[in-house]
Amino acid sequence: MKPIRTCLLVLPLALFACNSMPQSNQTVVPIDISHVSWLTGDWVAHTADGRVEELWSTPAGGAMMGMTRVTSGGAMHFFEFLRLVKDGGNLVMIVRPQGQEETRFTLKGRQWRAATFENPGHDFPRTVTYTLHGDDSMTVTLTGVKNGREVTEEFEMHRRG
Repeated sequence: MKPIRTCLLVLPLALFACNSMPQSNQTVVPIDISHVSWLTGDWVAHTADGRVEELWSTPAGGAMMGMTRVTSGGAMHFFEFLRLVKDGGNLVMIVRPQGQEETRFTLKGRQWRAATFENPGHDFPRTVTYTLHGDDSMTVTLTGVKNGREVTEEFEMHRRG
């Protein structure tokens, strides 16, 4: 009877230990800009609002530079400049839309070919998630509050090339 009791006590502990071990898809915060170098490139999406372009430089000097613009009917309707830099032990995305004040989004989590940046004090977006699918397509997901309502916007981007 004692071996069964021991087994009943040890089995849950063993299962807990296995579940506590890091899994390959758990969030790991990068310590280097190179962990998000897969963003590098010239990305484009076609939406109801027009053509969305996002361009990211290769990592250099501990940073990546980016630019987004939305065009339709031969006119630019939106633009922003972006920087990915290391701040302390984390990565920060600094966004400057349409010449306004900068907004900082701190890396909340990183998985294999996915990164989520967050600023809980900002209205929209509060989170920006980049998810790479293969080598040439990426989903950019923006979540936050617009006009008092929770909103999610997704952009299916393809690498131009």
